[in-house]
Amino acid sequence: MHSKNGTLALAVWFASLGARAHAGPMDGEGAAIPYASPDAALVALRAAPHVSERLENDWFALQDHQGHVLWSITAAGNAMHPSMVKRTLVQRDGGVEIGMSIKCGASRQACDTLVQTFQANNDRLRQRLRDTTTAALPAAPAEPTPAGAADPPR
Repeated sequence: MHSKNGTLALAVWFASLGARAHAGPMDGEGAAIPYASPDAALVALRAAPHVSERLENDWFALQDHQGHVLWSITAAGNAMHPSMVKRTLVQRDGGVEIGMSIKCGASRQACDTLVQTFQANNDRLRQRLRDTTTAALPAAPAEPTPAGAADPPR
């Protein structure tokens, strides 16, 4: 799930919770992956009436509307297969945290890439949510940007 549409869909889903995202670790709250394999996860999640699914590139993207969980599961042709990523949204202290668990059965290099890719996706999502939240707030006086400072890449 590497597309802008996937990130946008996740941003819309976060926004529907009516909160902003916070970075940081997540304790408990169902962060562990209960399935032994991506195939087992697909079977169980597809059987749940509150889960929607779409195929995006070579990923199955499943959204659990009841548990605020996004699943990304590799299709057979994906270089990172067999792998799955569970991202859990938890409202805490007036915001939303993203908990992420990964089971990766591919090569070490592919698994490292998987982790980096999803961490970057989460970071972009947090930035979009901050931008959305900031745009909805009354304008505050601008603060000067320190010399040499630049916005981080998106």
